[in-house]
Amino acid sequence: MAVNARWRYDEFEDTFYPLSIVDEEHTIEFISEIAKYGFFADESVYFESPSSVSVIEDTTGGATFTEVSRLSNPGTEQFRVSYDAESYFNTGFIECNAADNGKNILLSYKGLGTIAHPTFRLNRDFNLPGNLIIEGNLSMNASGDDVNEISKDGTLASNSNTALVSEQAIKTYVDTNFPFKSFEIITSSQTWTKPTAVSHVFIEACGGGGGGAGSSQGPANVGGGGGGSSGEIRTGLFTVTSDLTITIGSGGAGSSTGSSPSSGTTGSNTTISGGASITCRGGLGGGGSFGEGSDGSPSGGSGGTRLGSFPGQSSHRIPIGRAAAGDIINGGKGGGSGTDTSGGKILGSGGNGGNYISGGASTSGQTGGNGYVKIWY
Repeated sequence: MAVNARWRYDEFEDTFYPLSIVDEEHTIEFISEIAKYGFFADESVYFESPSSVSVIEDTTGGATFTEVSRLSNPGTEQFRVSYDAESYFNTGFIECNAADNGKNILLSYKGLGTIAHPTFRLNRDFNLPGNLIIEGNLSMNASGDDVNEISKDGTLASNSNTALVSEQAIKTYVDTNFPFKSFEIITSSQTWTKPTAVSHVFIEACGGGGGGAGSSQGPANVGGGGGGSSGEIRTGLFTVTSDLTITIGSGGAGSSTGSSPSSGTTGSNTTISGGASITCRGGLGGGGSFGEGSDGSPSGGSGGTRLGSFPGQSSHRIPIGRAAAGDIINGGKGGGSGTDTSGGKILGSGGNGGNYISGGASTSGQTGGNGYVKIWY
């Protein structure tokens, strides 16, 4: 039976104050503790004559059960209430016949509430159709782990070990402390439209990679071309109030082979303007090989090193991926930016230098990877 309704009896006046309860849903079942068929009403049943208790089968055309006295065993479609000898105190148990086991019932009666000892405990499933009001702590297990509140504090500042946190409080905490919920990677020049609710963005930007140099052509012992360096990478947290104009730097072209190949082309800058201001220099092109020589080892292109700060903003430069020099046969590898690939080429990376191939069929330097912009918001 329920335990959330007060006992409606005035001991001083010896007066009951019953509450009419209509169509309370139950199922007739075997109650093993008392070895009887029936069910428990949610409240103690008020005794009056004639009786106001009604038991009706909850189905179309269902039978209306007949009440018998407390000392009579109920037959099919009959019931009795567990009144005591004075006909007022009872546990709310409604006994029925075994033949009616499993039937769904609608119970109407006048309820008197419940009497429960302060140490009342449940040792079976308990369905509560109404509200549960706990004036003390809720003990979760025998070890004494108590819960004393449902917290709505979205800051979680109390750091409590006795509070359960509401869904809304968790959402508030996450929204406040983990502001970035979306991510974009941009590989072509465009205008980035600032979402209405966004005021801060974290940006990583990279210039175009430098092109690799071609290898010299010669009969023997010619050097491979130097690799281009990666584009400059910058990161920072920015306050944005308007849309961003983004220009993606293209990778520098690799130089061709020849008796004295030129250096690879420097990559173009990646720039951001509008709500934030960033410039990432393109990587330098790889150096051309010396031509025919004993070691033919040109230096790889070095990375841009310009730093800077922007009014009201801060950003940080990530070290440039430096390119390798070519050796007497192989071209140097381009400096890598370490980011995603696009079209088979690493974005922002330097192009590889050309290789020397015996017989004069040396290769040109590769084009550097285009720059990129990543935005978290």
